[in-house]
Amino acid sequence: MHIRFTKEDFFVTMQHIGLILMWSSFTFLAPIFVSFYYNEPLKVAVDYFTCGLLAFVVGFMLKFIFKSEKELEIKHAYIAISILWLLYTAIAAIPFMLIHKVDFVDAFFESMSAITTTGLTILPNLDSMLFSLLFWRSLISWIGGIGIVVIVMVGLLTAYTKAAKLLSAEGRERALKPNIKNTAKEMVIIYTFLTLLGTVLLIIGGMRPFFALNYAMSAISTTGFDLTKAGLTVPHSVIVDISLILIMIMGATSFYTHFFILRRKNFEILLKDRELQLMSILAVGSAFLLAGKFSFIKALFYSVSSITCGGFALDMPNAVSMWQDWIKAVLIFLMLIGGSAGSTAGGIKLSRFWLFLKSIYWEIKKTILPRGAYFAKKFEDTVIKDEELSEINLFILLYLLLVAIGSFVLMSYGYSFSNALFEVVSAQGNAGISVGITKVTMPLAAKIMLIINMWFGRLE
Repeated sequence: MHIRFTKEDFFVTMQHIGLILMWSSFTFLAPIFVSFYYNEPLKVAVDYFTCGLLAFVVGFMLKFIFKSEKELEIKHAYIAISILWLLYTAIAAIPFMLIHKVDFVDAFFESMSAITTTGLTILPNLDSMLFSLLFWRSLISWIGGIGIVVIVMVGLLTAYTKAAKLLSAEGRERALKPNIKNTAKEMVIIYTFLTLLGTVLLIIGGMRPFFALNYAMSAISTTGFDLTKAGLTVPHSVIVDISLILIMIMGATSFYTHFFILRRKNFEILLKDRELQLMSILAVGSAFLLAGKFSFIKALFYSVSSITCGGFALDMPNAVSMWQDWIKAVLIFLMLIGGSAGSTAGGIKLSRFWLFLKSIYWEIKKTILPRGAYFAKKFEDTVIKDEELSEINLFILLYLLLVAIGSFVLMSYGYSFSNALFEVVSAQGNAGISVGITKVTMPLAAKIMLIINMWFGRLE
């Protein structure tokens, strides 16, 4: 099928990029308040304000220059979201350049890692980073978890068809409310509540409030950013580990499930959520498998951190790189699969993996049954069409192909197969557990390749 993309299509796409970018510019105000609270130099606040103003001006110019009366279509939405994430990432990277004094590529890498909720960090001197910049990194990862469009829609978009297409382009097409704007509001309310709940759990575990809030934002968005070079290794707390496990699972669970539990008090949804059930089985099963190498809590932590794409680690990257290949293989498998559709998690997604397995079963069943025999192909009481199965299998094939390309690029610089594959799967699955390849001294081509992996993995 040939899809035409005319000049008018280009105009309507750029117009909506500008519209969303204008409203996204207000996110730069939040770190200004943090900088004032911690008495940081006035220049820091000015830098954030300047970046926000830049985002607003660029957005306004795009909206003004590319005026169009054409109705937004799904092809426009997908292209708009893809470009928007690159444009917002570039502007969100500027504070890292101005305040932390790193070059554009490294700043863009860090920003992309945050917005895609990956959590791989390339910045040096993490211990000397200003509190406002640490918060900015956590904030854009928190925004990336729920989606820029969802945040903007709460106060902006009201037309159902337009909003639905933008939501679909960000993987949020399952409605919680008949009105799409109310759906966006419900998602933000639930997301904020879970973030605050996670913050309280971490404070109970002994974290200082600022660290607890940032770790909660990073965990619920399944990002996995640490705030210090030592991360979770010093000081270590089992209560914090368990709290992060719970928060990561909440982040990797569909908003649809959270809505029914929190807003409608319907706990029966837990018995119907096949993705949550499969995630639990794989996480616990993998934990028992890894328990021969680690303590069970540590094994469970890494299993959950991998399949939810939460990306937190209890060991330094160099220690992870020395693990046996079978341990890496278990975590690679979990990071490839990822969490639930309609959640903040990355990866192929449990629903796609489940349907892939069922498609194999259905093909075997089709071969065994008499020619012409009919049977319903269902997933969660929904009939699945052959075209949908073909699209899912094609997506998985393309996903694995890009993983292979990324691994080949890293291996060309001398990294071992297991470490290269681990790092690429972690980047594309938006997980963030590292074997130490991601650092400021890594080759430029490797940085660009991982940026592409993160971007593709987040936008699917």
